[in-house]
Amino acid sequence: MKAYEFTAEITAEGAILLPSELAPVLPAGQPLRLLILVPEDGEAQREEEWPKLTAEEFYAAVAGAGAEEEQAQ
Repeated sequence: MKAYEFTAEITAEGAILLPSELAPVLPAGQPLRLLILVPEDGEAQREEEWPKLTAEEFYAAVAGAGAEEEQAQ
């Protein structure tokens, strides 16, 4: 089973709008399994902050590892 992750919108009629670039890779006329994740209050902002936080933590860890190596020498 292949997995595709993307963001989508729900229309006023309740239909899910799929990204146009996804249409060529989806099998027409075949059933799909869907997992729908809907952000809770305030969760959208935390999701935007997540890449920034992980990058900051990564660089802090790398900088700390470099300092430890210098002390060991």
